[in-house]
Amino acid sequence: MFGRQSKKTRERLEADGVRATATVLEISGGHVSITTGNPQLAANTEVPMKVRLRVEPTEGEAFEVKTRLVFPQLGIPRRGGTIAVLYDPDDHDELILDGTLSGGLALAADQIRDRAASDERPELGSIADLVEGAAGGGTLDIEALQRQIRKQFAPGTAPFAASSPPEDPVDKLAKLADLKDRGLLTDAEFDAQKARILGES
Repeated sequence: MFGRQSKKTRERLEADGVRATATVLEISGGHVSITTGNPQLAANTEVPMKVRLRVEPTEGEAFEVKTRLVFPQLGIPRRGGTIAVLYDPDDHDELILDGTLSGGLALAADQIRDRAASDERPELGSIADLVEGAAGGGTLDIEALQRQIRKQFAPGTAPFAASSPPEDPVDKLAKLADLKDRGLLTDAEFDAQKARILGES
């Protein structure tokens, strides 16, 4: 009902389903909401939506599926967004959201790889590898992840380093002349700095 799979189906897919990421090609609905518990808490409200997904398993062919899924009110994906799913390899229409930690880590690894490709930063792949390893059942090495993040996002690391355009030599000479006029530079100091600035341009 309302796109919520039976408890039995959910348990079966959580035990034996194939984990994958899926791109939301179409999404509609949102006219009905389901609230359990305190209605004042947004986290207690879920929204059934019709979706068309392109599911991309790590092994095997990608496929499209139309289904109904129930999303947390604050977690409804946008068109083009990515979600984590579990599906039955023998019946692709049997598909649920993967709300497990492993599913979240797999989705995060996939998004990091997408960012690495779009920003042309292949070095981010090392972070995705650590996250993906944990998604596959391994242990997430927090210290190694922190080292990689510090390495990749340290101040001065492109493309995050703030780069200011080089100062115009005319502006530099104007500032230099102002310092000389105020008596803060001697004629010899002014001439030496002027020669340096003209040599740089």
